[in-house]
Amino acid sequence: MLSRRKNQKLKDAILFSKLPKFDRFEDNFNGMGITVHDTWATHVTIKSLHIDNDHYRAIVHYKVQDHFGLDSDDISKFKFNQFRFFRIWFVLQRYNQFGFNPFMTNMEATIEITGGPNESKK
Repeated sequence: MLSRRKNQKLKDAILFSKLPKFDRFEDNFNGMGITVHDTWATHVTIKSLHIDNDHYRAIVHYKVQDHFGLDSDDISKFKFNQFRFFRIWFVLQRYNQFGFNPFMTNMEATIEITGGPNESKK
């Protein structure tokens, strides 16, 4: 069972975490900045966890959802509002005579993570 201090540390890590973003400089060129950029929802499931002495092995499943659209925060940023096609896209998506809805992008991945207390953090 987790100690009270470790339990609080885990709660804080979850409460103050941020959803994944693709806003690095290279994401402007690799396609992730335009196709995903921000994520809308993230669901993380620990499928299995094995702890042997000081080492662990976990299988973690990630399910991430994004909408391929522009919201008010997006269009207010220079990165997007400087280009006419983004401004047009924003209007097409919101003007009630058009109402083109953004479509959802669903991404899933299952990965294995391993480690121990003496591993250096990168």
